[in-house]
Amino acid sequence: MDWVFIGSTADDSFLLNGIDIFKKKWEDTGRKATVIDPIYKVKKYFTVWSVQSETDEVITFAAGEFSNCVWGIYTKD
Repeated sequence: MDWVFIGSTADDSFLLNGIDIFKKKWEDTGRKATVIDPIYKVKKYFTVWSVQSETDEVITFAAGEFSNCVWGIYTKD
């Protein structure tokens, strides 16, 4: 399974499964994801994070900065 680019944000808000992940506490899973930058097609290594919803759903995603304050978000295929 590969990591799939879901989107990017520069405004500290991003909905994933209906949850704004920037309003949740990110927990570092201790894993790294190898992702491909959607514009420059270069490999990047982003941390894999998880957040917990109000209904106890755990959402796992990879995220990192493409450039200063521009975050890329990826999920598993």
